[in-house]
Amino acid sequence: MLPQAAGAAGTVAIGSATRSGDTLTVTGTSTYTDQPFVELGTDGTGDTFLPGQDVMGADLTAAFISTRANNQLQIRWQVASLPPNLNGSPTGIAYGASFCVNEAQCWDVDAQRMGLGAGSTNPVAYLWTCGDPTCAPAQQTNSVSLAAPVFDATARTITATVGLGQIGATPGSKITPSAASTDGPWFVWVGDATVSVNSGLADGVPEIAEYTVPGKQVSVAVGAPGLDPASVTYGTTVTPSGTGAYSAAVNVAGLSGDQAVYVRACLGEGNCAYATQAVTL
Repeated sequence: MLPQAAGAAGTVAIGSATRSGDTLTVTGTSTYTDQPFVELGTDGTGDTFLPGQDVMGADLTAAFISTRANNQLQIRWQVASLPPNLNGSPTGIAYGASFCVNEAQCWDVDAQRMGLGAGSTNPVAYLWTCGDPTCAPAQQTNSVSLAAPVFDATARTITATVGLGQIGATPGSKITPSAASTDGPWFVWVGDATVSVNSGLADGVPEIAEYTVPGKQVSVAVGAPGLDPASVTYGTTVTPSGTGAYSAAVNVAGLSGDQAVYVRACLGEGNCAYATQAVTL
């Protein structure tokens, strides 16, 4: 499934294009923006555990995931509504996401509007290691506090952030939903987590079976001048350095005269920046 929308996609610049024999070495720099959120699934409204829980934020309607340019994973829940005043007494509502990385290690991320029993109105989030893919609460260990989740009453979203390194993920890692509950791996707890689970992604658009963590990539091609960079077929792809610098070698055997170098820098499908430079071979 494609990202929801393409925003500003960073930048890419061509610094030099130098030919040696049949090889054209292209160097330059690149920057990246966060991958737009990918929709994992949707759920209908009006299916909370008890009437009236929707206005408290317990009616899950969609879930999303995204990889950030700073090597973090964003997990987002969307609900039918959130209370206009996000502070106040603890509500007993928590948002959960259970998933496995490369089918080797499974995790649970939980977010709450405030710390239950702590006398705090600050949002909290936790990362749990799961004993197996079912990720049942009794099998969750090693609770680690995450950065405070973001509650947006206007957009009706809750967003938690976890470092890729914290879950053993790298670009190319496969993230698959685990069987955390009968309602699905993206869910809302109401009350004690050992009592009830509801409002999972149980209907609507089928959940994505697998999400691949994108990595920063620079692709280079050489062709006729004046082409649309987004439509060019790129055959050489490299991984930029930590600073965004790149160097790519392109085979230009058989090419001569006026040509153009096309460069594309992407973090996820559809989240790309382009650059073009004329070159004489």
